[in-house]
Amino acid sequence: VRVRKKTKQFNEHYFLTVKSEGSVARDEFEIVLSDITYKELLGEAKYLIEKTRYEIPLSEGLVAELDVYDNPKDLVVVEVEFINEDLAQKFVPPSWMGKEVTNDPSFKNKNLAREI
Repeated sequence: VRVRKKTKQFNEHYFLTVKSEGSVARDEFEIVLSDITYKELLGEAKYLIEKTRYEIPLSEGLVAELDVYDNPKDLVVVEVEFINEDLAQKFVPPSWMGKEVTNDPSFKNKNLAREI
């Protein structure tokens, strides 16, 4: 469970996000929050991760989400979301994406947060 602030073109939007366990396939649910509720929930957060996300268009309508972390420092991760596991298995990542970490639990946000 996490609270998120997403900023696009100077507009801020707030969400409560719930993700299921898993690595390649997971369920994700988002509920829109008011800025007041977001700030209240953020104040109760036990762990805090700060990152900037950049969206990079790929072929076949896919989008790479490049996360540059402020906290933890010096971490950059890219992910691509797919509509099903079959498409994920067939995906050939561009060479600039580097090492595959999907199944490495140390790169999950919940584990990164605990390390801060």
